[in-house]
Amino acid sequence: MANAEMFKCIELPGRGRALVTTRRVRAGEIVLKDSPSLLYVVSTAFERFCGNCLRICPDSDLADCGLVKFCSAECCVTFPKDLCSALGQLKETEFDSEEENQARFLLAAYHLQLVSPEEFEKLLLLEGEGKVDDEGVSKLHGFVENAVKSWPWTSQRKLSPKLTTDLLAKEARNGFGLMAPCEKIGERSVRGYGLYTTAAFINHECLPNCCRFEYVDKPGKSNTDIFIRAMHDILPETEICISYFPVNWPYDLRQDKLEKEYGFKCSCERCDTEQGWSDGEGEEGEEEEELQDQDESSLEKVVGQLQLKASSFPNEEEKNGEAEVEEVYAEEDDDFHHAMFFVKYLCPVDDCGGTMAPIPQELDLKQEKSGDDDGDLFLTMECNMCGHIRTGDEFRKDLEENSILE
Repeated sequence: MANAEMFKCIELPGRGRALVTTRRVRAGEIVLKDSPSLLYVVSTAFERFCGNCLRICPDSDLADCGLVKFCSAECCVTFPKDLCSALGQLKETEFDSEEENQARFLLAAYHLQLVSPEEFEKLLLLEGEGKVDDEGVSKLHGFVENAVKSWPWTSQRKLSPKLTTDLLAKEARNGFGLMAPCEKIGERSVRGYGLYTTAAFINHECLPNCCRFEYVDKPGKSNTDIFIRAMHDILPETEICISYFPVNWPYDLRQDKLEKEYGFKCSCERCDTEQGWSDGEGEEGEEEEELQDQDESSLEKVVGQLQLKASSFPNEEEKNGEAEVEEVYAEEDDDFHHAMFFVKYLCPVDDCGGTMAPIPQELDLKQEKSGDDDGDLFLTMECNMCGHIRTGDEFRKDLEENSILE
């Protein structure tokens, strides 16, 4: 599960519970490998993906309930029959796709209470508290209450409108979307969601030091585990952070998403800088939008916009654990510190928008061969969205061609 020796869970002022490093973490290290407490396939994808493991299963038949498929006989046997039966009752409802997704989650959550009360209690410790007077929640709770009444409860059952609202709030705050393969570059949809009770304590940062990887369609067990991987070296006593959305989202979109779905406004150094851009008018504001646009992901495009924005970056002192970039810029160019983040960590594939992190094998080879402890600028990187691999030599060549590296 977790590499527990790497981090501790503590309460941070203004941040809530958080994971903080207990030792130096090297670029490419797996900080956390976490398994889901529960999974569910979304209503728009149940005919394409396995209801048990979320792998692709385009040619299999639907189960008896008509609302779940399985990729193998093993998954068919493993999936709980009483949960399948409860899912079948969704056909009698008039739920829209969002309500059906919420119902699928609630059935999975209450079934977890049935088969693993200890894991269910862990869900209840996650952030999120709902409002009981929500009419939509009342409708969902009525459906769930009827759907689970025939389950073989052997202990005191917890089932109430308040618990249902709280579960929905916890899922909204803490659920991890497991993505379907790219159908076209830049277009990916969610195949299902999982709740990961350790990874849920990782907070957001607009310039994160870690990113999440998943390999749902890989063979073997544990295919729905998620991997939190260090993007660069991280010092001890540093908060482990990921971005809750693609790192190249513009300021206004990031703030809107964080406020509506997670209940806070971000005031990190990047947001403070880009808020100044957003407040500006004219060509500079347009240039900033181009820099942050999701379609502008190649190194050439990013570099071109960085040159235009040179005067817009305030002085910043390097944060704990941030990758050093002295090899790229002279001291007088420290203003470009967070701009260089995009050059190094934004996937160079056009329209991808994924985040790059060193692959763990490359880190091991590098340390074995040279014992180099001076940085991670030219490690082999992997994109967490499209899977693109970029070698250190390729990155060096790109920097030289764009006159970033002398």
